[in-house]
Amino acid sequence: MLLSAATSQSSGGVVAAWTASGSGVGEESICRVTTHETATAARLSSSGEAIVSCGVDVALCATRDATVALRLGNNEEGAPRGLLQCCDFDQSSRLVCVGGEGGLLDVWDCKRRRIVRTLEDHGSSITACRFDSTSTCVASGNAQGEVLIHKVRSRQLLALLAESSQPPITTLEYSPLRPHHLGALHGDGSLRLWDVDRSQKLAKLGGGRATTDLLGLAFSPVNAKFLAAARADGAVAFWDADRGVCVKALDVGGRCTSLAFATERVVVVGADDGRLVAYDLRSTAAPVSHV
Repeated sequence: MLLSAATSQSSGGVVAAWTASGSGVGEESICRVTTHETATAARLSSSGEAIVSCGVDVALCATRDATVALRLGNNEEGAPRGLLQCCDFDQSSRLVCVGGEGGLLDVWDCKRRRIVRTLEDHGSSITACRFDSTSTCVASGNAQGEVLIHKVRSRQLLALLAESSQPPITTLEYSPLRPHHLGALHGDGSLRLWDVDRSQKLAKLGGGRATTDLLGLAFSPVNAKFLAAARADGAVAFWDADRGVCVKALDVGGRCTSLAFATERVVVVGADDGRLVAYDLRSTAAPVSHV
């Protein structure tokens, strides 16, 4: 299952879930819900049964009935003020982390409907967040281009991943096959790949030119060194991260905004005109589906 979120103000904050298979993306969404006037981010739970999205507050939805089942808002004691910009589920789907303009990363317990952890080490707006594969740690990026790794239970800061004069973080993703590898996309389109355990930068890809600016990131579910990144020039670049080289590129025919592996060989790309385009990597001459 895939999730799409319309984040522009004119689109009305619609979040939709889609089926995906080796033949591409289903023609009709299986769930469509308006969660906010403007949704800034959305994530699907690991089970595919729930959606979390954020804007001025946090909304939780059940995919089976496409209704907002729960709102976690700024009126809650200890909740941050300002626009929220990122969110993520842990593996149990009970905990949700959210961050935004307030510079605080809050961890909500959805069953208890309250904040159970607040991480306060950021010095600027939080722009991206991801739980790791075990849900014991959470990575969060900020407007200063830094990535912070925290223990969720103890709130301990384990690592600060940063270089001098980095643009803001826009996206964070962990590798599913190398769980200690974290990809961080920056506002200039560059991608930095980090070894979280050693606090070491492994590679820098893209950035600096319009043809190489990267806007979305997805790791292959079957090849540990293979990742895909959406480029500003309307193409999808497939990289060998170990060698730091682009091995394939696809022209989507529009500015790419996001992408995800639907299966081990089918990648789905979101374009700024609202299209979802799916390609089979065994034969990329034409898309296998588009909606």
